[in-house]
Amino acid sequence: MEPKGTYSWAYGFEVPEFLESIDYLIALPVIKTHWNATFTMGLKSQISITADWDRRQLPHGQNWDMLFGNMIAESNLVYRPDFYISDATKCFVTDGPSIGTLREPDIVLASSDVIAKNDVVGLALLKTLGTVP
Repeated sequence: MEPKGTYSWAYGFEVPEFLESIDYLIALPVIKTHWNATFTMGLKSQISITADWDRRQLPHGQNWDMLFGNMIAESNLVYRPDFYISDATKCFVTDGPSIGTLREPDIVLASSDVIAKNDVVGLALLKTLGTVP
């Protein structure tokens, strides 16, 4: 399955066909900083639906921030999970996603709204922990 309406992916991207047959989907993102995406939560977690070879298109050079953000948004055009359970029991608040300063707020967010009730709250949490301005 190749999503329509994606313009930031130079070669498009593919996702598994079984997504078309799923009745109910729960996403399990983590909340933490990310050296390339600033932070990673529900919207960014959808990059994982793209094929490994397609992820090689993700930018790591000049103008990467705007393009990477567009690619994250477009990866969310394919499907929308019905519910998000986001893990913030332990969070990197610098660097990330696999190294950095670790904090342990012991919080789990649960929401059906990936932006207003998941990622915005997660970003507020990261800000209170002294990370992104």
